[in-house]
Amino acid sequence: MKIPDQNIGMQMDKALLKPQAPAEAVDRKQNKPAAEQQSAAAATDRVNISEKARDVQRLNQLVLEVPEVRTEKVEALKQQVNAGTYGADGKAVAQKMVESTLLDKVL
Repeated sequence: MKIPDQNIGMQMDKALLKPQAPAEAVDRKQNKPAAEQQSAAAATDRVNISEKARDVQRLNQLVLEVPEVRTEKVEALKQQVNAGTYGADGKAVAQKMVESTLLDKVL
C-alpha cells in the first residue's frame, strides 16, 4: 500500500497530540501552528520505562551473561565417562524425556 502524502506521520501526530490551532496561526508551507514551530527546537523526547520493563531488561542481561555450556560440569562428566564411573539412571532419563516432550506440546 502506498501512502501518497509523505508528511502523514507528522499530520497524524499533530491531529492526535495537539489541539487544532486557529487558522490564522498556521504556517501554510509546513501546515504547522506557528507556536509549535517555535517550540519544536526546544522540545525533547522523553521515555518512561516501567519497573516491570526494567526487570525484564535485567533478566535478559543476566541470561546473556550465563554461558551456554557449563564447562566445569562437562569436564566432570568427561572424567567420569573416561574412568568408567559414569552411570545414567534409565528411568530418570526417560522421565525427563517425557516431561520435555509434554512441555513442548503444551507450549
